[in-house]
Amino acid sequence: MGVYTDYREWAGRRLWKLQDAYLNDTYTRGPLAILARSITKEPGTDPKAAMWSIKGMPDTTSHPTNYHTPLEQGSWNAFALYAIHQRTAGHTQGMYTRGVTVEQALARLEQADPDSRRRIRKLTNTRTMKEAVTILKELIRTMGDHHITLDHTILAIDLARLENPNLRQRVLGRWANHRPDTTDKHQI
Repeated sequence: MGVYTDYREWAGRRLWKLQDAYLNDTYTRGPLAILARSITKEPGTDPKAAMWSIKGMPDTTSHPTNYHTPLEQGSWNAFALYAIHQRTAGHTQGMYTRGVTVEQALARLEQADPDSRRRIRKLTNTRTMKEAVTILKELIRTMGDHHITLDHTILAIDLARLENPNLRQRVLGRWANHRPDTTDKHQI
């Protein structure tokens, strides 16, 4: 298994646990509130958010404690975006759905809210993960308003790839060429 496959399994288990607990009121809404607030912080600076988003993450690279790999940064941001997404949608439906790509979610969003086209175009012209996250924050809220689900593990990987100049254009190209999905993959 590769790093990305290992990451998707690891992060998927954590997202399911968060989502299940939130939808079933198994525990307070504290973890989602902490993760949502972490969107404005540097990766790893909030230990409670890091417990969910990066601690124990499968990553084969070694690095000093004050540096986070692009995948760790992507994970930190994707978990924060998941929390915003789920809190916006409320308790009626889980917003994490395995296999729903960013481009599928963008296509659904554009159909549900044509006013989002300008922000989507702006997203597909970003140069860094930080820029993308700023725009995604608003797009994710709108997705939550329309109950459009997303696989946040795929989002984390895409965000990490934005930091690699050799992969950035491929990710942005996929996002820009989103097409409405005719299948019903967004259902579990």
